[in-house]
Amino acid sequence: MKKLILISFFTLIALGVFSQTETPTLQVRVATATTDFTNNISVGTQVYDVANDLLYNCITATASGADLTSASANFSVVGAAISTGDLTESTSNILTITGGTDAVVGAGTSIQVKQASGSQDGFLSSTDWTTFNNKDGSITNEGSLSVGAGAANTSLIQSNTSGSADITISGSTYLNVTEAGNTITLTPTGLEPTVSKGDLTEATSDHIDITGGTGAVIGSGTSIQVKTGIADNKLLEVDDAGAADDQYARFTANGIEGRTATEVKTDLAIGTTITDKFEEDDGTPTAHSLSQTLLGGEANALVMINGVALGTGQFVLTATTLTLSVTVYQYDRVTITYTYVN
Repeated sequence: MKKLILISFFTLIALGVFSQTETPTLQVRVATATTDFTNNISVGTQVYDVANDLLYNCITATASGADLTSASANFSVVGAAISTGDLTESTSNILTITGGTDAVVGAGTSIQVKQASGSQDGFLSSTDWTTFNNKDGSITNEGSLSVGAGAANTSLIQSNTSGSADITISGSTYLNVTEAGNTITLTPTGLEPTVSKGDLTEATSDHIDITGGTGAVIGSGTSIQVKTGIADNKLLEVDDAGAADDQYARFTANGIEGRTATEVKTDLAIGTTITDKFEEDDGTPTAHSLSQTLLGGEANALVMINGVALGTGQFVLTATTLTLSVTVYQYDRVTITYTYVN
């Protein structure tokens, strides 16, 4: 009987094997799997893909300019999330499992203690126990088992039978061993890696709404800067506090500004053509008032006296007045054809 009980305890002890790998000498973060490497990637370097939340290990040296997609054969995925399952008893019903929920790596593990037979060591069923119990009553119990505390993170299975030796159950970095009465509890520990996390923030620009950025990236934190300007591959920024619906856009040094239809016509010297006619009063040139505001200056106007066109320097033209600079006589006919913003 003692032998069968000891075999039952040995069957319960199933410790996972945990491995450790050397820490890579370098870590690199890229925005996406298609972000080009700015430096050569050496074997052993870890590359973290922020967009897909995947960690890769470089297994073949990779030159700068490549990315995780084009050089996928040079990298292997590491650091995948550890899934856990329950430690349960299968078809037998003789175990007490404490702390078995999410206690093993994977979808779950079940333990079945085999029933003893003529060719199989295992537990004794109640039917077999009754059979053995009805045997010769003159045989006395040789001893009993008890559980005792051992050294650090160990438990003992002890027998009071003369000459028997204690059985030691030892824990490890990933398995904690405790006892309460005659119950030994094995508790997995230290399975989850410690990952430092920082915030995802926007640097000096103010063009992104970040939701859930607190503690969202690995490391001390990551900031994003939106590139703006009027150069290639940059975003345009509205550089006009008065920009409004139905306006047109014009580039400034920093971005774009809104322009009304009237302002656009002025900017492009686009307007309606009109001809004003005047008559000189005497031999002194008169400052004639234009009926509209001139658009575009002298180059955009035709000035004539008595049907003869005048050249630049033979008249003074402002946005609202015309004064000839040549000799005039009373009743000379002066005309000006020009454009204005309608």
